[in-house]
Amino acid sequence: MIRAAIAALLIASPLHAEEYDCDTLPAMVAWLAGDFGETLRATAKHESYALQFWSNDETGTWSVLRIADGEACLTHAGEGGMVVISATGAKS
Repeated sequence: MIRAAIAALLIASPLHAEEYDCDTLPAMVAWLAGDFGETLRATAKHESYALQFWSNDETGTWSVLRIADGEACLTHAGEGGMVVISATGAKS
């Protein structure tokens, strides 16, 4: 279900970044948490990479990181219009 939600997010995203913002995972986490107040909501893992969905309930901002080979890149971001279902089925 989380994978389907992330896939739908990537297809419907208002921002499809041509050039990604990339850095180490700790640096990207500090940026998302510090500048946008976002927290990690879901992670989907593939053989060679992982996707993380971050969001801030108060401001409505959300971001998707693609993590591979020791680098984390912002691939999509937006504001509002999203309902995220956690692995337990609870809405957040």
